[in-house]
Amino acid sequence: AYASVMACVLEFDEFSSAYGRVGNQSTNNDFVAGFRHASVNYYGDRYHTHDVSLPMWQYRHKRLSKGFCVAKILYEGSVPMIEAMDGSVELAEGLAQGVLFWVEYSCRTSNATSCHGSRGDHFDVISTASSSHRQTVRKLPKSIAITEADVKAGSKFCCEASFDDDPDRIED
Repeated sequence: AYASVMACVLEFDEFSSAYGRVGNQSTNNDFVAGFRHASVNYYGDRYHTHDVSLPMWQYRHKRLSKGFCVAKILYEGSVPMIEAMDGSVELAEGLAQGVLFWVEYSCRTSNATSCHGSRGDHFDVISTASSSHRQTVRKLPKSIAITEADVKAGSKFCCEASFDDDPDRIED
């Protein structure tokens, strides 16, 4: 049995604007209605370092990529192992603002000959990608405009899984 940590790139305006700086983004001005929001922005500027668990069916968003695997967690054996995957995917035109993550659990159902005549391991997948589950979203540090030229050039988005401590102290 194993679990696949899956991801896809999102255009997600509501999320991007709700979890970000207060004030004028283009001029980096912290003042709104005469009040300085620098203390609030200290935390708002760090939302790209945290995941937010959301029921995605409640929000308007656009997928800019197909689902892709960023890691596999292998449960069989004496010690579970984590295997990072390639994690790169081609994008559609749009404004990349976040990455959606979900888990697909692959459970061994048999290792005998199937009714189709194939021999070997057979797995059933239980996925948290459906609308009845909550998924996790990570905001990108900065939105990335994906143009038609980028799509034609085959530009890819890369996502690297990390299960280590926080050596760069990003989440402090």
